[in-house]
Amino acid sequence: MTRRPGIDDLYAFEFPEQLAISPDGRRIAYVLRTADRAQDEDTRSLWLVGTEDGEPRRLTRGPADLAPAWSPDG
Repeated sequence: MTRRPGIDDLYAFEFPEQLAISPDGRRIAYVLRTADRAQDEDTRSLWLVGTEDGEPRRLTRGPADLAPAWSPDG
């Protein structure tokens, strides 16, 4: 018998959001949102991933890490 998912299962998910593609199309900056059950809040961090190598790298972690953007020259 398969267990039905419950509300507590949502704490295991990570949600990528606010994607920003670099002007040259080679990198993507994004916010990764996770739920912190102990603190009863969402946490966010900025990440960077190459479109060719696909290895994500965390850049920051803090409560105001939102809205990644690129300058015109990258």
